[in-house]
Amino acid sequence: MTLLYASSTKLFSFLLSSSSSNKAKNNYYPISSDKTTVHIAIIPHKDGTKASIKCLNPIEPRSSSSSTTSTCKKPRLSSFLKFSGASTVLYNNKRNQQRSNNSSNSSNNDNNSNAASTCTLTTTNSSNTIIILSDHFQRLPPELIQKLFFHLDAISIGKLAQTCQRLHMICNDDHGVWRTLFVKHFNNYLFTSTMINHRQQLVQQKVPSLLSSPSWYSLYRNHYILERRWQRGQANVRYLTGHTDSVYCIVRYRKQYIVSGSRDHSVKLWDLDNYMCVASETHHEGSVLCLKIASDDEWMVSGSSDGTCVLWKLSGGNTKGNKLQPLSRLRGHTSGVLDVCIVENKYIVTASRDATVRVWDRYSAKELRRLEGHAGPVNALQAHGHHVVSASGDSKVKLWNAETGECLRTFDGHTRGLACARFDGMRIYSGGQDAVLRVWNAQTGQCSAILEGHDQLVRTVDCYGDRAVTGSYDRTIKLWDSVSGQCLLSFQGGHDSWVFNVLLSRTRIISAGQDKRIMILDFGNDLNLAY
Repeated sequence: MTLLYASSTKLFSFLLSSSSSNKAKNNYYPISSDKTTVHIAIIPHKDGTKASIKCLNPIEPRSSSSSTTSTCKKPRLSSFLKFSGASTVLYNNKRNQQRSNNSSNSSNNDNNSNAASTCTLTTTNSSNTIIILSDHFQRLPPELIQKLFFHLDAISIGKLAQTCQRLHMICNDDHGVWRTLFVKHFNNYLFTSTMINHRQQLVQQKVPSLLSSPSWYSLYRNHYILERRWQRGQANVRYLTGHTDSVYCIVRYRKQYIVSGSRDHSVKLWDLDNYMCVASETHHEGSVLCLKIASDDEWMVSGSSDGTCVLWKLSGGNTKGNKLQPLSRLRGHTSGVLDVCIVENKYIVTASRDATVRVWDRYSAKELRRLEGHAGPVNALQAHGHHVVSASGDSKVKLWNAETGECLRTFDGHTRGLACARFDGMRIYSGGQDAVLRVWNAQTGQCSAILEGHDQLVRTVDCYGDRAVTGSYDRTIKLWDSVSGQCLLSFQGGHDSWVFNVLLSRTRIISAGQDKRIMILDFGNDLNLAY
């Protein structure tokens, strides 16, 4: 039995007609209602700097069921009523008619203005009856009403604000409803009290982008739009051109820059705000195969097929003068350096075609120790804390303690050589010539998921939260849910040849390939997502 106040009849009549297509687990941005991968074709423009996108299998919204004997569609239950357990369809009945029907029995009731009255209902379950109580809805505290609203989606709350003046005020409470909804449903973006304090400081400094009212509503709206774009693969596509040969590696630098390395021996710094190259240096005698930027954004390491690594000082995109300054060079490998990582800002770890992993002192540029155990070229490295993950052509993934040189665990499951690896502290991602991406539990060593979908070698992987992105020699880029193993998005046509490197962030997928181009898929274009 569900109890409703009389003045809330209009409110819940609206709720009953609200869409309930959202999933209970995540009411705000389900990836796909039928678990189907969304395939996106990228069509480059003739100018070579932009591209259009086309969804090859758009997912049609489910049509609401209708009775064959009536032209009126049966209203759906709202997500709120599903939560509360009511399974009734309420038809609007005027209170005056209700009182008239019950007037004959009114003399038997006590003179209490809070007495209950019933109305005629059509129910899907005869045991469920809605009793409409007398008009006390106006006396409910706003906190209780807000608690009810948190089980609704944003569209329902927006429409609910149109039912009466009081609900309009509650629904537009910036620091009540919208702030709580934002924290609740977008906590994947690590929204913390530190960010709240930072936001308040920015407001005090009169930053224009954060002075709009209501600010929490705007933040929620923009993040909601962002998630919808991710669901549908709707991105603004841009290309960075300037390299004269294959682009092997890209890394993020601060918020608006990336650094790229190429077979043309150059290292380039790009500004993502205007899509321009702001610096270019050539200090290797071979292809630049790998790059890594320190956590303080002050320096960088590049590795090359010439068997050496160069340490660079980074001066920032707005700094006058040389923005990429070479500092020193690491020598010792007998073959090309295939990947590099930085451990706690003091050690540099390099992997080579000579099947060795070496640890170097950042300041003296001297080799400290070797991590031995692989039987083939070591193609990929990733550090987290003082731990390092390596992936090799021998099909093995190994977890090391970089400070002691001890091999902590070996992950065995791939059937062919490996080309890429990522490590976020909990999960290890590895991909290679067997065309699958495996997800490993770093603590137990167990394979928690096998992501299948590529037709050729999985050349590169990156992760952000519970999502992972892969690039392959089949020329496609795929976005995955690393928990369920579902392929969410598949992009094709963005590159004319092999994909060598991908980066994943909250708003972008950036990729580099053999076609000499860097492609940017920007899902946050024109959205203010700042806290």
